[in-house]
Amino acid sequence: MKKLASLLAVVALSAFFSAPAIADTASQPAATNTKPAATAPAPATTPAPATTATTSATTTPATAMAPAAKEQGPKVAFVDMSRIATESKTGKGVSDALKAKSEKYKEKLQGKDKQLEKQKEAIQAKLPTMSPKERAAKGKEFQKKVEDFQRLVRQSEEEMEKLRERMTGDVVKNIKKVAASYAKANGFGLVVDEKAVLFVSDSLDTKDITDQVMTLLDEKQAK
Repeated sequence: MKKLASLLAVVALSAFFSAPAIADTASQPAATNTKPAATAPAPATTPAPATTATTSATTTPATAMAPAAKEQGPKVAFVDMSRIATESKTGKGVSDALKAKSEKYKEKLQGKDKQLEKQKEAIQAKLPTMSPKERAAKGKEFQKKVEDFQRLVRQSEEEMEKLRERMTGDVVKNIKKVAASYAKANGFGLVVDEKAVLFVSDSLDTKDITDQVMTLLDEKQAK
């Protein structure tokens, strides 16, 4: 770089000092034109290297400032949890078990409801023959049975909800274990629920592994 700067300085100085020489030559009388002063334009050709030097100096930084290669982000896997719950054999098994349990509760409650309806009709049929005291006693007795039935309904609903949470919770845990195992084996750094994702950068290497996780989950449950 020091040599290049020295060369540019020499060329600039040569051009500076040669310019007045050309001007002086042009102002001389015609008689002096026969002298070897015609060689004076020669210095005009010397600035040519300046162009070359300047070009090389300006092109070098352009190469140095070329954009770096785009780095690849971490591998990210997506899992559709709702699909696994509805399409996998494991998910269908849980759904069928919950449905069967719900039907048992439903049959039991319907039987109790029919009993209450029959008792109500029987009491209403005897009301004309009952004394006020007997009516009050029967009314109180029937009201207790209604309250017991309502308590049974609430209890059944709570038991079903606990059972649903336990069974679906077990499925979710197994899905996480299978997904984590698959991700580690295939170099994924992150596994997320597809429905929870709002944005994914193009720099990330993504893949939907729902089918693979579903297959591994069913294989695990079959053992």
